Amino acid sequence: MNRINRSFMSGVLIATGLTLVSVTGASAQEAGANATLEEIVVTARRREENLTEVPVAISVVNDEFIIEAGIFDSFDLFDAAVGFEYDTGWGDRNSARPGVRGVQGNGLGVTQQKMNSFLDGFPLVGQQGSLQFDDVQRVELYRGPQSAAFGRATFAGAINYVSRDPGEEFETKLSLGGSDMGRQEFHVALGGPISDTLGFTLDVSSDEYEGPSEWISTDGYHLSATATDYASVKFVWTPSDNFTGKLRYIRHRADDIPGNRYFVDYDAQQACSNIRLPVGTLYYEGDVAAGCDLSIPASGITRNHDVPAAAGLVPGDPNYELALSVAVLEPYARDERDRVQVELDFAVGDSAIQVLAMVSHEYFEAWQDSDHTAYVPAFTGGPNVFGGNTMIGPGISHMANPYDVDEEYIEVRWVSPETERFRYMVGVTDYSATVPGQGMWNTAGIRLGLDGVAIQGSPFTPRSLYGDRIFNTGAFANLSYDISDRTTFTAEARYQEDLISNVNALEGDKVLENETTSFLPRLSITHNLNDDLTLYGQLAQGNNPAGVSIGYTFDRTVEALEIAKAAGYVTYDAYTFRTYVEERLTNMEVGLKGNAFDDRLTFATALFTLDWQDQTNVYTVNWDGPWNDGSLSPGGIIYGAADLAERTTLNEGTIVNTGVEFEGTYHLTDRWSINGNLAIMDMEFDEFCDVLAAGGNFRLPADGIAPGTGVGCVVQDGNTPPNISEFTYNLGFAYRAPLGISDWRLSARMDLRHSGDQWMDTSNIMKIGDRNLVNGSINLTNDAWTVRLWGNNLTDEDLPRFVGLGRNGNVGPSRPRGFRVTPQRPREIGLGLSYSF
Repeated sequence: MNRINRSFMSGVLIATGLTLVSVTGASAQEAGANATLEEIVVTARRREENLTEVPVAISVVNDEFIIEAGIFDSFDLFDAAVGFEYDTGWGDRNSARPGVRGVQGNGLGVTQQKMNSFLDGFPLVGQQGSLQFDDVQRVELYRGPQSAAFGRATFAGAINYVSRDPGEEFETKLSLGGSDMGRQEFHVALGGPISDTLGFTLDVSSDEYEGPSEWISTDGYHLSATATDYASVKFVWTPSDNFTGKLRYIRHRADDIPGNRYFVDYDAQQACSNIRLPVGTLYYEGDVAAGCDLSIPASGITRNHDVPAAAGLVPGDPNYELALSVAVLEPYARDERDRVQVELDFAVGDSAIQVLAMVSHEYFEAWQDSDHTAYVPAFTGGPNVFGGNTMIGPGISHMANPYDVDEEYIEVRWVSPETERFRYMVGVTDYSATVPGQGMWNTAGIRLGLDGVAIQGSPFTPRSLYGDRIFNTGAFANLSYDISDRTTFTAEARYQEDLISNVNALEGDKVLENETTSFLPRLSITHNLNDDLTLYGQLAQGNNPAGVSIGYTFDRTVEALEIAKAAGYVTYDAYTFRTYVEERLTNMEVGLKGNAFDDRLTFATALFTLDWQDQTNVYTVNWDGPWNDGSLSPGGIIYGAADLAERTTLNEGTIVNTGVEFEGTYHLTDRWSINGNLAIMDMEFDEFCDVLAAGGNFRLPADGIAPGTGVGCVVQDGNTPPNISEFTYNLGFAYRAPLGISDWRLSARMDLRHSGDQWMDTSNIMKIGDRNLVNGSINLTNDAWTVRLWGNNLTDEDLPRFVGLGRNGNVGPSRPRGFRVTPQRPREIGLGLSYSF
């Protein structure tokens, strides 16, 4: 889209937004609540403020809405919030990539996400998909750069999960639930005073989810099944009016079976495809769900975790131990976290000093059949007796990626009195995290203690290294001045230094480092049009720090690239990719929020435009070619696959986006309310060249060079980024009333969640159409009991969440490319029961 058309589109969006403000009673800013915006408290600028005072687009989801709307995980939460995306090509909750306003990346690494989560304001660098809602009082979802307020890794937005504080009376709540999808829930919540100055909350929960009966692999695993055990205890100590201390401990464990991702029937895919790519692969142009059968094939969801069994081998067979060494002994995605948070608030006159400190340890590993096939292994060059050189393949790609995350965080801030005309908050932060990780091919061989030299001719070692060490220090300030009784100007800024490093522990502890120094401002102004309406404008900048690709320090990788470059096959070498530069995002926004029609309508709307510079994506760069025949290498070495490709983070270009967002709640009567939200975006690549389109499954003709790399790419200017819906809305109806003359109350709600079509590739060839999810619940409550009947995806929408090309080893040794699908979770009906005393 050219600049003239973009300006026209911006005008249309502005007109649409103003019309919505005038006539639409849509979604809730705090869904499910009867509060006005002046009564909703958020911590967007690291202090408690009423929502109307904050010049930021924020959605607040309270605990009541979480229960009534059937929000069980982050997928449900993001579906219910306008402008947010949380999806995955792998089909499991721990590999999902959060995004907001179309700002989303393709890297699975926890240090490569475009937005960050916080627990009571404390950062979380690890897995976010299995976060629990048991002790959550509200979730604050922030759109646009939050770097000035929240710090690192929030250049697109932030999410803050706020836990409940103890009440003045002792309370106990027991909850049980289940569903037709094998969901089982158990939750115990305690809370109240221990003494006049000390209170506590305690939450212990366990939940399991089996999923659809047809989501079972050909070797017997129930794919996408999840299990979570969670415990959280919080103490709040207030010995005087001048001091409050909070201590929270969290223990979390998620044991999931890897997600359901499958290849559709290959013959059917070939028959339905309507175009042929330059590489010769048949593909689909247009809405693939309308033209192809994307259901699970009759042969089932193919996996070959047990490689010896797939090959028909038993102990004693020559290749048995080689097959065993690359098997998956226990398919899972496991996440374990222990976390301690401390918050201290000191009153110093009318001001306050706040100290936050946190330590956290997390272990994560996904061990799975990553090729997603049931292909029978083939052996060449053997048998592998006495240190032979047997090779196994193709269609056998079983990986584990264990890593430990250790986080330490401290923040100190000085907060001025709230009643002064000039208000300020200044502070400093220090944060560090280590995220060492490795990709392991012979995981079973290592853990069973098998002899790699005897089996394959060389020791078992990790196949790749990844993960980073993060060191972040920053100083920030928030300065607000009341120009008049109705107008306030605010200047926020953060100066921070990010040092990202990684260590090649396999070859002499080689170190790569990359440091980013940044100044990140946010300027805003708010004006109260009257007592009910607040208009605001802001300009904000955020960044994602520069980083490193440690794989390019391996000796064989460096050597192979030098030979390939000398032979004229490539123009780059290992030093080209060792570092990448920071991403920067500039966001301009105008918004209106408030109440109307005697406070029956509560709404917020925002118009924004953003410019995303030096966007990063993660790719596998490959330099294999005819040069690799042994004639150019020392000693006639022929380099193997691990020496000829490396996962690489590249800066690819610029993305721009203009949009309008609206959300609100309208109380039709004392019993009926309607809520909804809407997001319309015009997003496109601008000066952007995609490497994957030229070198991956597509191999379209390269017509550009990735900036500063010499790697061929495809110019995608004017196209829409994939996996992003430019038009989404949610619409919900709620009813609350006493039940006759009893002490029971009835509440019911129905929600429609709509997302428009999404491109599945950067070249905008294949897409999937509109998705509509309908959820509903009926709740009966009194002072002690709650009975809840609920249903998610009531219309059984089966449109896949993702469709893409992959190498399909189920077809044969040539492994042609076929459609790989991540399906939508089907209809689920459940019943919940809770008792409070």
